[in-house]
Amino acid sequence: MKCCNSSLKELTLHSCGTLGSLPLGFFTKLQYLNITNFEILSIPNGHGLKISTSLESVKINECNSMVSCLQEALHAPNLKTFWVSNCKMLKLLPEGMHTHLPSLESLSIWNCPEIKSFLEGGLPSNLRLLRIGGCKKLVDCRRE
Repeated sequence: MKCCNSSLKELTLHSCGTLGSLPLGFFTKLQYLNITNFEILSIPNGHGLKISTSLESVKINECNSMVSCLQEALHAPNLKTFWVSNCKMLKLLPEGMHTHLPSLESLSIWNCPEIKSFLEGGLPSNLRLLRIGGCKKLVDCRRE
């Protein structure tokens, strides 16, 4: 992978079944990441998104077996848009969003019924748009 990825700006992975590991650190100029319909997805710690400082958008859709969302791998200082939808088993959003995603402006969470709360530290201070739908546990928790 190392030899041919130096200029890749957009990566879309769709319906690849089980992908054990995705070493995004090889894609140093990656700006847009779209992941759809995976059973298992792991981004190795130390080779994750934290290396791609140019990343601007992450969209994750229909990863029904995913329980946590890019835990310990997401440090993207220029990420502006984060969208996660239709992940039926997802319980945890990325840790430290308020510090690891300082440029985040738009966060959308759709049809992820198992998410109960935003993690400690809260949301990034630059957040301008927050969309939540089909996340009953998250909404109920906020009401309390």
